[in-house]
Amino acid sequence: MMTSQEFPSSDTKKEISCRVTRTLLMYVRENNDGTLGHLLDGLSLDEAYLSDTHHWVSHAFLQKLYKRMLDLLGDEDAVYKMTLASERYRSLGLLDSIVRLMGNPKLIYSQAPKYNKLLKRNGSVIIHDIGNTWVLLEDRYHESGQKTRFDCDYTRGVIAGIPTLFGLPEADVEEIECQVAPEIYGMRAWPDNPRQGCTGCLYRVSWRRGFKPSLWKRTFKRRQYYQEAIEELQESNRLIQKKYEETRRLAAQLDQANQQMIAQQKQMEAQAKALIASERQYRVLADNVTDVIWILDLATLKFDYISPSVERSRGFTQEEAKALSLEETVSKMSLDEVTAILTEELAQDGKAGVDPQRSRTIKIQETHKDGTYSWAEVTVSFVRNEAGQPTAIMGVTRDIAERMLAETAMVESEAKYRNLFVNGSDLLGIHDLEGTLLETNLPYKTQYGWREEDLVGVNIRDLVPDRLKPEFDHYLERMIRHGTDEGHFRGADKFGHDVILEYRNTLIYDSDGNPKAVQCAARDVTDKIRAEKALKESEEKYRELVQYAPAGIYELDLQKIRFISVNDVMCDYSGYTREEFLNLDPYELIAEESRETAAKVLHDVFSGQSNPDSAEYKIRGKNGREFWVLVNSKIFFNNSVPARSMSVVHDLTAIRQTQEEKRKLEIQLQNAKKLESLGTLAGGVAHDLNNILSGIVSYPELLLLDLAPDSPLRGPLQAIRESGEKAAEIVQDLLTLARRGVAARKITNLNEIVADFLKSPEYRHLVSQNSRIAVDTHIGPDTLNMAGSILHLSKTLMNLVANAADAMPSGGLMTIATANSYVDKVHQGYEPIPEGEYTVLEVSDQGIGMSSSDLERIFEPFYTKKSMGRSGTGLGMSVVWGTVKDHDGFIDIQSEEGSGTTFKLYFPASRSENEITAPVYIEDYLGNDESVLVVDDAPSQRDLAARMLQRLGYQVHTSESGENAVSRIKKQVFDLVVLDMIMEPGMDGLETFKQMRQIAPSQKAIIASGYSESERVREMQRIGAGSYVKKPYTLEKIGLAVRKELDRNNNARSTDRVS
Repeated sequence: MMTSQEFPSSDTKKEISCRVTRTLLMYVRENNDGTLGHLLDGLSLDEAYLSDTHHWVSHAFLQKLYKRMLDLLGDEDAVYKMTLASERYRSLGLLDSIVRLMGNPKLIYSQAPKYNKLLKRNGSVIIHDIGNTWVLLEDRYHESGQKTRFDCDYTRGVIAGIPTLFGLPEADVEEIECQVAPEIYGMRAWPDNPRQGCTGCLYRVSWRRGFKPSLWKRTFKRRQYYQEAIEELQESNRLIQKKYEETRRLAAQLDQANQQMIAQQKQMEAQAKALIASERQYRVLADNVTDVIWILDLATLKFDYISPSVERSRGFTQEEAKALSLEETVSKMSLDEVTAILTEELAQDGKAGVDPQRSRTIKIQETHKDGTYSWAEVTVSFVRNEAGQPTAIMGVTRDIAERMLAETAMVESEAKYRNLFVNGSDLLGIHDLEGTLLETNLPYKTQYGWREEDLVGVNIRDLVPDRLKPEFDHYLERMIRHGTDEGHFRGADKFGHDVILEYRNTLIYDSDGNPKAVQCAARDVTDKIRAEKALKESEEKYRELVQYAPAGIYELDLQKIRFISVNDVMCDYSGYTREEFLNLDPYELIAEESRETAAKVLHDVFSGQSNPDSAEYKIRGKNGREFWVLVNSKIFFNNSVPARSMSVVHDLTAIRQTQEEKRKLEIQLQNAKKLESLGTLAGGVAHDLNNILSGIVSYPELLLLDLAPDSPLRGPLQAIRESGEKAAEIVQDLLTLARRGVAARKITNLNEIVADFLKSPEYRHLVSQNSRIAVDTHIGPDTLNMAGSILHLSKTLMNLVANAADAMPSGGLMTIATANSYVDKVHQGYEPIPEGEYTVLEVSDQGIGMSSSDLERIFEPFYTKKSMGRSGTGLGMSVVWGTVKDHDGFIDIQSEEGSGTTFKLYFPASRSENEITAPVYIEDYLGNDESVLVVDDAPSQRDLAARMLQRLGYQVHTSESGENAVSRIKKQVFDLVVLDMIMEPGMDGLETFKQMRQIAPSQKAIIASGYSESERVREMQRIGAGSYVKKPYTLEKIGLAVRKELDRNNNARSTDRVS
């Protein structure tokens, strides 16, 4: 027999006895051709369970059966009729026999409250009043909201059918008050009875008295009822005895199982300890994951566990989240979905082929503590007891709010691109590998006349003129071969007009990498090509004349102010292509300072002047380059209105540069004459002035030594000495200008010059007088030495710093820096800086800057921008110029008004003291008389490398170009070549090495350059060159590089030759 534990507890809740369901099943079979039809399909309880009068079902389950019976039989009164039929079915068993023994309906009605408990437990029956042929009876449910009209029909059927047990007609049942629908029936009461105030359904039942049978019949009938009752009791006793035997057998099995359980107790206790430790580990894991892990009890639908991560994701603490019901945890929509899925899974559970370990993933909206909702992804599975029955649900919830936003954005993006597909100006589509259209926006372009149904299954080849069909076939071949193709497609619209499309198409591949279709993008260029053709025909008239002219020529439409035509020379001038030039706004071509001139010329033209004078304009090219041109124009009129102009343009760049260089040379010549005149004067008086100043400076110092510390003469004498020292400094500046002030040079370093200056009293005094100026220093590492005068270099630095401080009256940042610099090409700065190796002193400020006119005069003697009353002789910057020139150096200046100034002084570098200071390491890279060829177009660098390598013990040969080096390789064997990367003119290092390798495939070489490592350097190394040495050279760097390359594969020597 099936027990209630085999079914879900919600359906087997003890509310309604299966005596009722047994009657229902019998009634359905009787009225449905002996079958139950679909009555029990999909329900959790089967016929065997529902026919056993010892079982119970829930009130809700019975309502399902009622509804299915009505649907199956098509009779709205089926519940009432079913209840009346129970007398014929004897479906109440022993109870039926006992009732019949009573022999009187009144007795049965009086015992109705007791008998009701045998049929239902969710309600009660109350007798308010009773007579011989009537009774006032109330049927009350514990929860009034549960009662349905089916329950009313069942109750009416029961109380109406009692008289039929005794062969009497059905009782007359009148419902006075209804628990189900008082809003329908109102406040009903009998006229001859006061309202009872019932909380259930109130019935007045009346029946007719039957004729009293004879004593023999009553005795016979009662005996028959007794006999039936005895038989029922005997059958019940037999079943009880059977249950007793089963109980004894189960008790014996239970005792045996108990002994086994005692034996397993110790083992379980040991396992429990391990389980507790394991549970701790899993709880630590669950408590620290980002996702929320939870367990929901199926019996109570309450949370047994929720991981702490719920507080991060939803704002609830663990306890707050556990206290929430399902309704409070998810939105109404998600609750409905979850309920439906749970019902489905429970219904499927246990069926053949259904995996008990299955899981399911859904999206829900979960609540947050602040009252908002967010999307989450939940993966759930059943937790089962030892019998395999689901007892709980374990779930993992992951916040997918960001993913949902991304999916929403993707949908919006898809809609946006779909809109572009439909409404974009270009033609888009996809065709298969044979050319059949799969998708296109062509039907949305009404100008072509095609409708969507016209293009279904159409091959593009059918839209191509016959003479061009082979070209379309070639196009398909190119697509398959190259994966992309672009060009012009000639077809026709639906009206037969020619259409020219400019296309760029790409293959689409499937997941296996095989081509499956072609993605197309095309633009209608029919009008454009026709316009280009017309333009080409127009240009042919002037091409020979204009194309070969030695000057720039263009035509200008004076009504639309746009270019009509242009020759190659004008395009070369401006840097624009012909198409770019013709689409250019003419005003954009003219630099700002020449637009006023252009406007005046146009004004003169529209005032009637047919041949305006030649004019010079500054033009701005495509790359931002500005240059001067001379323009001669001829105006053409239409009805006395200027229509167009033809202009001839000559580039004045070379002329202007020559004029500018001439102007600068003239200024430099004037400055040189001034300096020469000043030097002549200074040379004539400096000796006498120094003799005079010697007494003024020296005698006060001697006198001070003899005076007492508190002598009143000490102050005046110190003032005399300081004045003499300042006068001596001025004389020294004059000698510098006279080119006589530089003493014998010695090897020094700009880093030391700067360091000593920062410690000097002059610097400290300058800082104290300019407290709002901050000084930052950037001293370059390994700054090269130079030959020079420390005194004059220090004086130069002092003048630059003082000049920077004067330029920042409101404060700011001053920077003093040193660095090495190798100039590979002539640098055009304030003055040209030739190729060479330099050590650089830089002083920059954030001050007021200088205008171009000030820059031209900055080094003039006595030229100053200081206001009256401020210190300064006007010789400071002249001394800077003189000192730099005396040291064979160069000056570069970068300045702009309001943006500060930067001075860079370039001094020739010296390596006189750049020797290895640790001789112990030199043995690592000494030579063994190997032959080395140094190739460099710079004599100084070539000589420097040769001297270093000779000192290291190599036989050194030199070459001034790549071509010369290649010719020498043909005649002589060299163990190694030192190749300069950049050599002009002629071959660079890479090309030289390639040609050397053609002659001597094993030729070794290293690379040298003043530039950073480039792709050409790396290419040279890939084909066999060795180390890369960055200039400036040091003995250690070049020595190690040469030694390393010679020792690499040292068995191979460059003696092989390719003839």
